[in-house]
Amino acid sequence: MRKIFPIISIFLSIVFTAVFLLSVKAQAQGIPDHDNPSLNTSSGTNEAHVVVQMKQGDNLVRKIAFDEESISGLQALELTGLDVITQDFGWGIAVCSINGVGCPADNCFCSSSFWNYAQWDSTSSAWVDPGVGATDTSVYSGSVEGWRWGLWDQGSLLPAPQMLSAAYGTEWLARQQNAVTGGYGSSPEGSMSASTESLLSIGANDYLATKWSRYPYSKPLHSYVWGRSSAYVDQPAEAGKFATGFVAAQGVCWSPIAHYPMDFYDPDSGQYSEHSGFQVWGIFGTLALSETVPQKAVDYLKSQVFPDGGWEWNKGLNLGTDTNTTALALQALIASGEPPTSTFILNGLDFLKSAQNTDGGFTYYADPSNPYYMPDSDTNSTAYAVQAIYAAGQDPITGTWIISGTNPIEFIMSMQLDGGSFEWIAGQGINLLASQQAIPALLGESLPYRVMQMEQCPGAFLNILQRDPTYKP
Repeated sequence: MRKIFPIISIFLSIVFTAVFLLSVKAQAQGIPDHDNPSLNTSSGTNEAHVVVQMKQGDNLVRKIAFDEESISGLQALELTGLDVITQDFGWGIAVCSINGVGCPADNCFCSSSFWNYAQWDSTSSAWVDPGVGATDTSVYSGSVEGWRWGLWDQGSLLPAPQMLSAAYGTEWLARQQNAVTGGYGSSPEGSMSASTESLLSIGANDYLATKWSRYPYSKPLHSYVWGRSSAYVDQPAEAGKFATGFVAAQGVCWSPIAHYPMDFYDPDSGQYSEHSGFQVWGIFGTLALSETVPQKAVDYLKSQVFPDGGWEWNKGLNLGTDTNTTALALQALIASGEPPTSTFILNGLDFLKSAQNTDGGFTYYADPSNPYYMPDSDTNSTAYAVQAIYAAGQDPITGTWIISGTNPIEFIMSMQLDGGSFEWIAGQGINLLASQQAIPALLGESLPYRVMQMEQCPGAFLNILQRDPTYKP
């Protein structure tokens, strides 16, 4: 097991926090100005959206703004602020790569795959080939543009209304950030729990925590969570969830005094925790940090499945199996290498199906005889179920998941309120957690959203702090 540096004094924690804030201060230069935190990377009176699929299950959406009556599809893509590499061949300009996915400019067609371009046709409710290159199309206010990396006739972008719903949710979430602390939550300073959920939400949409700030030069979310991470990650579930979100939002480095998920792992029992809900987050966090999940950990999670095909959150409390834990367990198993055709996955999906209501959504408990059963579908349970469905390679808007003419995605979208937020249960009003968890599901993402090695922050940062006499933490 990895050894953790002891907390020598409160002063050490303060110094590391101050050092990190200094590094973020330097990175924050270049955040585009905006009058409201809707995360536009451009300004103007007309608005459109651009959808990009980096690969199957890795999608993002960006709002753009412009003053002209119309712009080209290529101009729209460039206004997203994504790293777009192109090559001019004389006969036209080709998009070689977007955010590092694709080919270099000097070898734009280095792969059998390439960037496909489409526009959303609201009349037919479908993505259509415009028939010309992106430099020759017209993008108007309200248009939705689409880019997909892959072969021409394989795969498809998620429907534009679904992606727009995710975009509106993301824009609403941006407006809820604490402008002073950079965190999220109902308390004056925010909370690590709510802020970690926001890391997961923005990371699923490929936003950076270092640049996610309420206003141009207010504190970013990264600043809030980094300075508080060592106190928060004192349990396996918190450590795993934080690692998953921190990596998804591409955090800079790991606090030297914070636990990693594997610090809680017991190699004899295979447990991060005896509770399935904690175990899955330990697995996700380990995977996100590009570390190997021990087979014993996977086997332990499998051993906790119930005869009905589901999992329960807390072992021993006898609360019964639930959709949330089951959906997370299915994603953890698949991400760890379990084939989607295995009995564990198929039985788990059957369990989720048994909890689907005729409105397309899912309840928390599948068994009506459970004393805690609530018949209403809720956004959170449906969002987790949708992510498990995507992880298993299935489409939540077709086939098995259509019920009474609707589906889980339609249910989530129906729970969105004016302004972009989501309700937990219909009629109960704005709910931060429901809004946070709806976004990755609408984006078609499954856990973990990103895998990346995360090194500890170097002690050399202390010298940087000493060299900046103007910096005050």
